[in-house]
Amino acid sequence: MRTLRRSPAIGLGLALALAAPALAQKKGGDLIVAQPAGTNTLDPHFTASAAARNMMLGMYETLVTIDENASPIPMLAAKWEALDNGLTYRFELRKGVKFHNGREMTSADVKASLERFGRVSPEKQTMAAVLAVEAPSPYVVVIRMKQLDTSFIDRLASPASPPTIIPAEEAAKDVNKTANVSTGPYQFVEWVPDSHVKLKRFDGYVPSPAAAGRDGLGGHKTAYFDTVTIRIIKEASARVAALEAGQVHFIEDVPIPAAKRLEGNGKLKLMDLMPFSQPLVYVNTSLPPTDNLKLRQAIQAALDIDEILAAATDGFYQLNPGWVYTSSAYYAPDAGRALYNQKDTKKAKGLLTEAGYKGEPLLMITNKDYQFMFKSAVVISEQLKALGVNVKLDVLDWPTMAAKALTSEGWNLATSGFAIQPFVGPYSYLKLFWGPAHVGRVASDPGLDQAWTRFNSSLKQSERKEAWTQIQQRMADQVYILKLGDQGAKLGMTRSLVGFKPYQGAHRFWDVWLE
Repeated sequence: MRTLRRSPAIGLGLALALAAPALAQKKGGDLIVAQPAGTNTLDPHFTASAAARNMMLGMYETLVTIDENASPIPMLAAKWEALDNGLTYRFELRKGVKFHNGREMTSADVKASLERFGRVSPEKQTMAAVLAVEAPSPYVVVIRMKQLDTSFIDRLASPASPPTIIPAEEAAKDVNKTANVSTGPYQFVEWVPDSHVKLKRFDGYVPSPAAAGRDGLGGHKTAYFDTVTIRIIKEASARVAALEAGQVHFIEDVPIPAAKRLEGNGKLKLMDLMPFSQPLVYVNTSLPPTDNLKLRQAIQAALDIDEILAAATDGFYQLNPGWVYTSSAYYAPDAGRALYNQKDTKKAKGLLTEAGYKGEPLLMITNKDYQFMFKSAVVISEQLKALGVNVKLDVLDWPTMAAKALTSEGWNLATSGFAIQPFVGPYSYLKLFWGPAHVGRVASDPGLDQAWTRFNSSLKQSERKEAWTQIQQRMADQVYILKLGDQGAKLGMTRSLVGFKPYQGAHRFWDVWLE
């Protein structure tokens, strides 16, 4: 029997190096954060949006999570080991961890939480290869696999739609019926949809004893604020004005023109995060006319990505055909490159003719909560109209648009973006493009499924990268989704906010305080 072990000490040196600077940390105060979009759910197993993730990050914790470089590390687990050549995983839990309701977490809670996650989550594909979750003793969880899945721990650690651990009695409830209870450093106070979420410090929080400081979404977490309020301020100008007026301490998505002005304000500071996210366009292959490959290829050939991203990001972008960031070991710069940013109107018109397109309406959905999505949609619609495509643009709020894009009706194109997915790796795209659990935008594609199977079953990283390269090329060939590029983000905050460090796809407000 081959045994693979992972210890909490892994990454400890990195955690030491990344711990907050030796300044006088100050407990207390009420942090107010402003973000552009809200959420239609706080059910931890039923959302995958960045907006919801930022709201819930301080409340909810998982069995394992990711470090500064997106590698898996323990969180509520003290350690884990892979047994039986990867067909069994054994987790030892940290003892004394308390839920926000005061009860100690045990293996029964972990078992119930993972089973619920496998039933209702947008990322339930994570659990597809799981045969059983067992709780043989109060502090041991055993997961038995149907077959080898070499990316299982990576996906279990992913914060894209995290397998949050909640009390077993909550895990027995239906979607959107759970209380907002977990084990994080902050606990739930109130949620007013389209207004704010308010959290307070959980004085019963038990931080990881093995870590020296903040490390990705794990490590040793300290909650300094009395309360954290995350406000929804949709208009960028209103967020900037609130920051300048001292009404909020932190805002995301500062427009470039405003950032230039804020640089002269001695009370404020700006931080860059590049890349921050990947603007993209979902393509609904189930609904005419985008069920026609030739029409999808015509759209792909016509797009001028530079023009789209220049407008969407105020010029703060990088061209990149890849679905992971350039720092990833899986980065495949040539896969799909020939089909990226073609700007070839002549080719596009020829493909429209081959498609037999006769002016049928093409429904594009977008939102104004995320301005880069709205601006992308406007430019794309104008480019396609110039090609002769009858585009109908429907502007919704973000929660409505995000929910609609998970269905196969009422839209052909949807502007969106990935933040955490390209950072954590290829397995984040499983729910989109693999097997029967995908979200319904891709017709049966045995070749794509076979490539994913190779990716999930190979023990060699080189073989997994080869499979991922094939997947990326197939996604481009079939135009299942349109990658636009990588965009950066300007984060604005008061100079009194100390200890904050930008991180891909999520804002961390532990180990941060107000002077």
